[in-house]
Amino acid sequence: MYGQVAASLRHTMTELLKAQRISLYLGKGSGFTNGKDITTPAERRAAVERILRYRAEIVDYLARAAETVIPPGAMTGWEAPLRVARWLRTRVPDVGQLPDGRRATMDELATVQDLPLAEWWRMAAVAAVTGRERELPRFPDLVDIAQARVVMYDVGQLTNALLALDVRYLRTPGWRTLGPNAHLWADRANQVILSPVTSALLCAKWGESWTPDDVAAADRLGYRPTDTALVRTGAFGVAGAIAAQHNVVVRLNAMVPSADAVVAIARTQRLESALARTLAISAGEADLANGSRRRAERYARLLGALTKDVAGTCGGGASIVADGNAALLGLSDAVEAGEPVTVDQLEWLASLFAMTDSRLGDAIHQGIADGRYFVAHDYQLEGVALGGVRHAVRRFEPLNKETHPEVLRMVNDFDDAAWAKPKVIVSGDEVKGRQDFGAIVGELAARRPERRSVRGQGRGSAEYARPREASSPAVVGR
Repeated sequence: MYGQVAASLRHTMTELLKAQRISLYLGKGSGFTNGKDITTPAERRAAVERILRYRAEIVDYLARAAETVIPPGAMTGWEAPLRVARWLRTRVPDVGQLPDGRRATMDELATVQDLPLAEWWRMAAVAAVTGRERELPRFPDLVDIAQARVVMYDVGQLTNALLALDVRYLRTPGWRTLGPNAHLWADRANQVILSPVTSALLCAKWGESWTPDDVAAADRLGYRPTDTALVRTGAFGVAGAIAAQHNVVVRLNAMVPSADAVVAIARTQRLESALARTLAISAGEADLANGSRRRAERYARLLGALTKDVAGTCGGGASIVADGNAALLGLSDAVEAGEPVTVDQLEWLASLFAMTDSRLGDAIHQGIADGRYFVAHDYQLEGVALGGVRHAVRRFEPLNKETHPEVLRMVNDFDDAAWAKPKVIVSGDEVKGRQDFGAIVGELAARRPERRSVRGQGRGSAEYARPREASSPAVVGR
């Protein structure tokens, strides 16, 4: 998922920002080695060339991440993200501009490097390639504004980290900067927006108003490993119903059911909710019983909308219906036999119900967007040519919010408080990791190099001369 890629990039970038003496990390002699070089100049230059190829993958990923979450045609309110996205796209090097005229090969990405510095860059590049090839293609067509803010916050902070590292590596033999004066600040008001550092900071500032729930939603974007269906020896009792309901969720994640299957699924879920309410009452769980009652009522309303001339055979769903019937049979056996049920079983079943509702709502939306579902309309024709007699003509049209708004209202109702949805589990590491990394990058940005007059420019020039490594704004811990 996206959260795994972002966490890996933050971790590796933090390690790179901690490495202050680049020549030491590349194996050049120092006091620790009695002045003896660990690597040869050729080996150090080869390592720098690999790092440049690794950096190209990271820049390409950041550019594509920004382009993925920015809506098409976005203008007002998206100035900061658009500015960073354009700058990143112009800084993605062509193949001919990279050492040896090529990108990082699979061997370079998969081979552990001997030098720690090159290994950290390799790990960052692997995360970037994984995010670019696996996560970003699985993003929805339109990411909501809260998720986009989290992604653009990460893009802004990681871009600033790259710019800080660009300053630190300036005196490394063979190093190529991200562009002319890419790391420099601009003081004049009309040039502030042209500074990449300022643009990245504004982008991070634009997206920093996220909440822990926004972080959890954004980190779940992208690829999700497919769960496996449980092998049921027999759908008996509450345990068998839980296993069968788990399979319903798994299969809903793998397919979009047909209209007939959606109707059958909704019927079984309504009956399951009624039986779950009976079990909750017997266990003395009033809140779970009320939630099951509201869920049954909601499915009854959905059935009323779906059975109103809605049809469509495109899609699957037979296995989902079979698993739903098995869960219904298990709950029915438990109620008839008076099987005792625990609170953990009821809560587990409630969580599966919530996941089923969410996935079924997504499947119906997807089926409507794909034109899988149709609604029948009867048109009355009357005229002199027909002898003054009305004739009904039935026509099937794709279901949408204009032809059948009640279906969409019922589906959108799944996101309301009709059923106790499972609590969003937000890892403290995800939120704290972003805060800590933002503090590190913010400290780097606050350390600006001293202004010098550049030859050919006046004393009040807005440009800065190349900073010395000792006074670099990328030095951490000074």
